[in-house]
Amino acid sequence: MKSNSCRAIFLAGIVVISGCVAHKMVTIDTVPAGARLTLDGQDAGAAPVQRDLQFKDSHVYDVVASLPGYEDEKATIAYEPPAETDFRLNLTKKVRVLTHFIEIEPTTTDQGIALIPQEKEAVAYLETIERSASVPSVTQMTYNMDDSTWIGKPVVSPVSDVFVYPIVVQDTIPAQDGQPSRTIISSNLWKQNVASAAKTRLTFGKWQDIYPAFSPDASQIVFASDRSGKNKTLWQIKSEGSGGITKITNSDSADYCPSVAGTDMLAYASLPPRADSPQVWTVRRDGSLPTQLREGDVPQISIDGQKILFTRLSSEPNAVRGKQLRQLWVMSAEGGGETLLTSDVNGDVIDPRFSPDGRWIVFACDEGKDSTGENNFDIWITSADGARRSQLTTNGSRDDGPCFDRNQEFIYFRSNRGGRFNIWRLPMAFIGVRRVYSTPVTVPANTPDR
Repeated sequence: MKSNSCRAIFLAGIVVISGCVAHKMVTIDTVPAGARLTLDGQDAGAAPVQRDLQFKDSHVYDVVASLPGYEDEKATIAYEPPAETDFRLNLTKKVRVLTHFIEIEPTTTDQGIALIPQEKEAVAYLETIERSASVPSVTQMTYNMDDSTWIGKPVVSPVSDVFVYPIVVQDTIPAQDGQPSRTIISSNLWKQNVASAAKTRLTFGKWQDIYPAFSPDASQIVFASDRSGKNKTLWQIKSEGSGGITKITNSDSADYCPSVAGTDMLAYASLPPRADSPQVWTVRRDGSLPTQLREGDVPQISIDGQKILFTRLSSEPNAVRGKQLRQLWVMSAEGGGETLLTSDVNGDVIDPRFSPDGRWIVFACDEGKDSTGENNFDIWITSADGARRSQLTTNGSRDDGPCFDRNQEFIYFRSNRGGRFNIWRLPMAFIGVRRVYSTPVTVPANTPDR
């Protein structure tokens, strides 16, 4: 239906002709049906809708159709041609979304570097499969669907099919007694068997329990927590049964990211007050003999206690990325013989881990790019000497926090593929990485090349 209408306005007995206003009855539909429509920014209901639209002064209406899982579709409706009254908007299924998450990590502040919660963003592809030739499949291990909680990076038991991870929770405390509302960020540790989606809570309270690590016999879990004060220190708790929590370090520094070797030595990162960069330290699990080694972050000690992996910011900007990048280093457990393993990597290296036999290193790096050409974190593997390197995941989502299982059959990692962070794993059989239970041998010819 379409027509012109003339309106007369009576003002104090005088007839004022306001002019003729064109209008027509339109139908707006979407594919798929049921998308929410707005007309000029005003809610118009779910498609399909009918409206008698007026086109005063040749007005053109802006239409937006929105449906979860689909990209917004836009259109315009004008009076001309008058016979055009049916409008259909075809929505395109979303390929990727922007996810928000909270990470408790070293952050530059006015008082130096501090270990505090930071809200971050990362692109997630809704398709969860891998198209990489190196990875034939990936398996989802956790199923978090809560937008107010975020699963952290996993660590797998060295003696059983169990993994542990933190869950970060954001709570809003309502305003009361004249005090404004506030947000509390907390994190507790959870344990899960690889054969089940059920999980068991290990720590409780509104603390920030982060960076878990198993002891060599898996009887204890070492982690960082602020449960004794503002700064975080290292603690340990039994992985099975009841028992108290024991404090390991006690200083004014923020201690985090512990890694335990078979010799009972513990390597960790520390942020002294007003520090400009993280430092790598070692200490016995009874808290004795704390020793500062050198500047570095996220240290990981080999099972035999002989070597320590760590990352450190490059001294000069990378020529390709135009910024300083975190690089992968290795040194002796005493802090000597440091060697750069990723001098030719054009991306940030994070979360390195030794394989159980010490012949491999798995890490996350954002050298690779997604389908739009943006750099994103994927899982990579390299030989322990850094000579051979291969990208494993290529989904385009953020993949980080990789670690081997006890038999070196799988790599577990965190990913936001599908739209939310969860724990996933990929099989190692495709590249012939088998655990060697004797002395490490020369890297074989079928090692993955860069």
